[in-house]
Amino acid sequence: MPTVEPSWFHAVTTHLPLVLLPLATLCALGGLLFPRTSLRMIAFGLLFIGFVGAVVAKETGEKAAGAARQENPAAHEIVLDSAIARTVADGNLMHTHAVFAEWTRNLYGGLFFVEAGLLAFHTGRISRWQLPKGLEYSLRGLWIIAALGGLALIVLTGHYGGLLVYEYGVGVNP
Repeated sequence: MPTVEPSWFHAVTTHLPLVLLPLATLCALGGLLFPRTSLRMIAFGLLFIGFVGAVVAKETGEKAAGAARQENPAAHEIVLDSAIARTVADGNLMHTHAVFAEWTRNLYGGLFFVEAGLLAFHTGRISRWQLPKGLEYSLRGLWIIAALGGLALIVLTGHYGGLLVYEYGVGVNP
């Protein structure tokens, strides 16, 4: 009897980045609008846990995809007739979902490291030298724009993952 454990575990782990990364973005935006180090530290913590969750979700997703391939080889042949899926992965649904998941993980991983640097300069942890306020504010603004763009990646990743499960029954025990 085939096991559905990889799919189940992937479904559980996806909710961590799905919730925490947008929340981190919201807290970071709050920290930009209402300058408080505490909001930035909360955003940083949420970003860290959300990024780790994205890494785990991506890894469990690869295991779930392998299990789906063994259980139903046709799952990897599902093709969508949508401009986004055709552009990203020649219409292949599972690959489209995986590509968006990877982009999401990579973007928020980069944002995590940028935020770590910005916080270190802001709090004086790297050195006594701090970024000029105008430069720091501009960099934070660019960070927010990238994080808001990342929200679109999260939505697209979830959308295509949802299609796999709810429309095509991939990873679902009949």
